[in-house]
Amino acid sequence: MEYRGDIVHYNEAIFDPKELAAAKKEGIAERVEFNAWFEKLARSLESGEKSLDQVKATLTEAIPGLKGLWSALESISVWSDGLQFWFNDNDNGIRDICIRPSGTDAKTKIYFDGTDKQALKATFEDHLQSFRP
Repeated sequence: MEYRGDIVHYNEAIFDPKELAAAKKEGIAERVEFNAWFEKLARSLESGEKSLDQVKATLTEAIPGLKGLWSALESISVWSDGLQFWFNDNDNGIRDICIRPSGTDAKTKIYFDGTDKQALKATFEDHLQSFRP
């Protein structure tokens, strides 16, 4: 079962074109910062700079409501266009989470795969949608 949530890093409802362009520019900077935070963690794990336990602790400190999920983290794959977080059996029914920036807009796309669509949606809406590093 899959679910996708989008984090929109700016107000898409701004009517004035100049204001909208400025907001989108700021949103793109926020998107870059957001995705870079997760990528830095993944790269530090990949390089051996940090252990898996250290990465789990950092994620738990940043997003404590997902402590149970982070404790089930097995690995992180770094792809050319994003990151994939892999989990072992956990109470959330989440197998993996893919985080990637939109290539054209000030958005971050978060894809979930698991056994319980409501749990996938709740994980996004309750914990990741409003998260900012």
